[in-house]
Amino acid sequence: MKAHDEAVAASGKDLVQVVPVNTVHGTTPASLGLVFSYAMSVDDGRLTEKYDFVPMFLSDVDRIAERAKRPGVFLFSNYLWNVDANMMLSAAVKQANPLNVTVHGGPSTPSYEQECEDFFRDFPHVDVAVRAEGEATLVDVLDKLNLAETGSLDSLKDVPGISYRSDNGVVRLGARDRIPDLNVIPSPYLNGLFDEFGAVRASAVIESNRGCPYGCTFCDWGSATLSKVRKFDLERVFAELEWSARHRVEDASIADANFGMLRRDVDIAQCVADLRKEHGYPNTVGISYAKNQVRYLRDIIRIMAEAGILTEGKVSLQTMDANTLKVIDRENMKLSKFNELGMEFRKANLPLGVELMMGLPGSSAQSFRNDLQDCTNRDVRVQVNPTMILPNSPMNAPEYRKEHKIIATTGEYIKETATYDRNDWDNMMQLRSAYTLLDTYGLVRYVARFVRAEIGMAELEFYDQLQNDVLSNSARWPVLAGALRTMKDCMAPPGSWSFYVDEVKDYVVSKIGLPDDSCLRTVLAVQLAHLPAADRVFPHKLELEHDFTAWWRAMLDAREDGHREDWEKHVPRLREYGPAELTITDPNKICVLEVGKALSALDYNLRTWELDSPVARARTLMAARAG
Repeated sequence: MKAHDEAVAASGKDLVQVVPVNTVHGTTPASLGLVFSYAMSVDDGRLTEKYDFVPMFLSDVDRIAERAKRPGVFLFSNYLWNVDANMMLSAAVKQANPLNVTVHGGPSTPSYEQECEDFFRDFPHVDVAVRAEGEATLVDVLDKLNLAETGSLDSLKDVPGISYRSDNGVVRLGARDRIPDLNVIPSPYLNGLFDEFGAVRASAVIESNRGCPYGCTFCDWGSATLSKVRKFDLERVFAELEWSARHRVEDASIADANFGMLRRDVDIAQCVADLRKEHGYPNTVGISYAKNQVRYLRDIIRIMAEAGILTEGKVSLQTMDANTLKVIDRENMKLSKFNELGMEFRKANLPLGVELMMGLPGSSAQSFRNDLQDCTNRDVRVQVNPTMILPNSPMNAPEYRKEHKIIATTGEYIKETATYDRNDWDNMMQLRSAYTLLDTYGLVRYVARFVRAEIGMAELEFYDQLQNDVLSNSARWPVLAGALRTMKDCMAPPGSWSFYVDEVKDYVVSKIGLPDDSCLRTVLAVQLAHLPAADRVFPHKLELEHDFTAWWRAMLDAREDGHREDWEKHVPRLREYGPAELTITDPNKICVLEVGKALSALDYNLRTWELDSPVARARTLMAARAG
């Protein structure tokens, strides 16, 4: 920054500084970079005759406070994860010099009229709030802004797409049309603005298109961009991905609303894979996949898996309950299509997961249980996200909140609606926690399938009963209780996996009524062998009294033959299978690199914690961990 400041001083121009405010160092601030880059370059740099665009994207509180002593325009892009910090920084900027102008945009800057009024009331340091797409709006603001008009922003009275603070209250102006050609926006990666992030190998967020054709009420993505999908040129996208790979960026996130919707998305996946092979990066790719158009999903996952990129085909079902889907204005893919997709992924040994939302308006505790059981019947990994009120989502519209009796403020989880109360929500949250550990992370996954095969108890019923029994009598099952209560904070053996499995055995024998025989010994041996610990040695071979692998495959076959709801009636009992071996490995070095982390850290990429075997769910092998 010293060289930049010296160059500005040497120019002799009296320029007003424009400062992007970002203190999150782990990820490139893509939206800030795009609006900044566009304003710098518009009309061959016209605004650089009036403004000093300070390229300070990797900053801290002290540097921002020092900058704020001199009048300028300070840009904030507000998201759920940074809005609180941004509000504190915005207040500090204004306190340092009342002549500073603070401009706030991003999805956590409210668009609804009353919420916007409240935003200005609650945060007196906010001067301008930008709605929707910000590039053209910022240019217009900078064109019209006159800092010499101390205390007044009325020069902005003709700028669409904003609300601003005036002497007579908040002035709200009309909407702005979107930029029809995104390629007029220069890339902050390719023009050097983000080079300092490359030096620290931060995650990179890259857009290949904008727009979402859906209008789901829980999401502000469709409400913000509901329109024809606009695309950045492929050459630009490829160049930004190459920038990420050359700068050894660990995670390259695709910021599209529906990646995999377009045929060219397969080409983008191939570009990522080729770059991984050439440069060794990225190792993971964050993606929000297409909501109900999955024709290219398998090809995308296959390409990335073959390149050793940790990824997973993810279907955002959110719910399979017909009434809830109607309430949230969403139409899922047909279940027959989803079932076909699952079979394709299984045959190709590719990982497939599902995203569900807990606590949607229109849902109930029972519909949530049904969703979890339906996913379990399909043997896919499940990630459950509690429903949160996003500021600019249709769900936050006053009339929608009133109709569905939503009890939650912006940024909070919805804990009460017309179809469930707070007690229901607490129970759903407890079941979510248990399911995540016991099934998604596999702590009793194999035992649960065996229980169902033996006595017909569905997995959800087993998980719920186990959780309630164990937590209400922790003196009898202390290791199990400790795992349920504390493992989310530290995913490590709860003292000893052997002691843990001993308590599982005691529980299923004494409470569920299973006989203590060779079949149970087989299942418990399989369960224990799939639990990671720092002292494990691989490959680990089991000599089993019954062929668990053959039985497991028979179960999966029965499901795919149309018996997802009652497969236990169509699969031979485990006792009918003779002895066999089972080998467990750890190619992704979970036991070395992941034991002891918080569940939230693991959940970002892994989705499961099981070790690898012929019965484990499919997962990609990370090339970075091979050898």
